Amino acid sequence: VTDASAIAAAPAAARVRVVLITPGATAILPYGGHVVFRTALPARTQASAIARHLVERLRVRRIAVVHDSNDYGTMVAFAFEEAARALGATITSRRLFRDGDRDFTRHVQGVVTERAQALFLAGYPDEAALLIRQARAASRGLVIAGSDALYSEDTSTWAGAAANDLVVPAGFVPDTPLPIVRGFVTRYREQYGRAPDQFAAQAYDGVRVLAFAVRRAGVDRAKIRDIIATLKRFPGVTGELSFDRWGDPVRDVIVTKIKGGVFTLVGR
Repeated sequence: VTDASAIAAAPAAARVRVVLITPGATAILPYGGHVVFRTALPARTQASAIARHLVERLRVRRIAVVHDSNDYGTMVAFAFEEAARALGATITSRRLFRDGDRDFTRHVQGVVTERAQALFLAGYPDEAALLIRQARAASRGLVIAGSDALYSEDTSTWAGAAANDLVVPAGFVPDTPLPIVRGFVTRYREQYGRAPDQFAAQAYDGVRVLAFAVRRAGVDRAKIRDIIATLKRFPGVTGELSFDRWGDPVRDVIVTKIKGGVFTLVGR
């Protein structure tokens, strides 16, 4: 699921020529497109979408970056910085935190001191919700954007009113009116008592892609790989799926904003 586990498993998958599909890893993956594929949004893809939204749509020019020190947070943060600079924005600073941190005073004070117009936050809801609360208390006018892991009910629940106006990328919208999405969301709610997040949707699509290939290729690993690599517009709950030469999904990145605890579409 994660960057660290997918990166560690990729060489073993290549050695035995078995397809590996990850629904959550965003980093550059060894053997990507050869035997490794993903249904998750790559770091560069999601970071570019948010950078364009902040710089071109919101006219933000000074952005501070705060990220989790793990592989996921680091890769997305670096990708965002590269994209934002290419669009003419200034990165005022980069600060990191570790899993389990609770006090983000120095991160927030730095953002305020630097007169950053926006904060880009790459991490998971656990720490991000606390950081968002502290950032809002220190600077009401600060634009806050985040990575795709924050596209979760946990973010809006744990951050409360402070999460309003948080901008994040998404690879899945549960209220999409397509029958395949409605059926998936209904069954997921019945099973788990909540709406599926994008990681659930990406995992679901990953299994469906594998099942599609296995039904056609049987136990022939090479044929399974070739079928997945050449998929075109496969009907998934995250949209029509195809994979590029690096095993990354070719699909839109949806930009959302939290309003009243609910993620609403603001662009693509």
